[in-house]
Amino acid sequence: MHRTCAIAVVIVSSVNALSQQLSDKPDQPVCGYSELYRKEGWLVPGLDGAKKKMARAAVPGKPGMYLTILEPAKRASSIQVFQCSQAHVGRLEMADIAVAVGDVYAFDVGGRIFAYGVVYGIDGIAAEWHIMFYDVDGSGRFTVRRSERSRFVPDSTPDWIKELIAR
Repeated sequence: MHRTCAIAVVIVSSVNALSQQLSDKPDQPVCGYSELYRKEGWLVPGLDGAKKKMARAAVPGKPGMYLTILEPAKRASSIQVFQCSQAHVGRLEMADIAVAVGDVYAFDVGGRIFAYGVVYGIDGIAAEWHIMFYDVDGSGRFTVRRSERSRFVPDSTPDWIKELIAR
């Protein structure tokens, strides 16, 4: 009887210690990011030699903000893509891929462009992607790149642009 109780106490204690060890281990790192920063600025695909496709127009719901649609001179371009590695936890993988640029969208306030939106596709895939390049400090360098939900309204507005709008 005492031997059975002692064995039961040892088993229960071992299970409690094991469950404590498992719960004390940190979760596996999660790979995720919302934007990419490049100090020298990103090359905006399709912007070189692009011509105005549609006249500058006000962005609905964004007072003082305007949009100009540009048509790229060359649709063939490349873009860097980033993805979390499935094989190596914590590793971010990068690759250059060939793309076809649809249109380029220039967003400005007071004639000062603060963001470019790019719509692009990949040959053989029936989908399009939208990315934005932001000038976050008014320097003319588009240092922040984000994937966006909408190509018509930037998800983010830099502080220097908010100040221009407030004037």
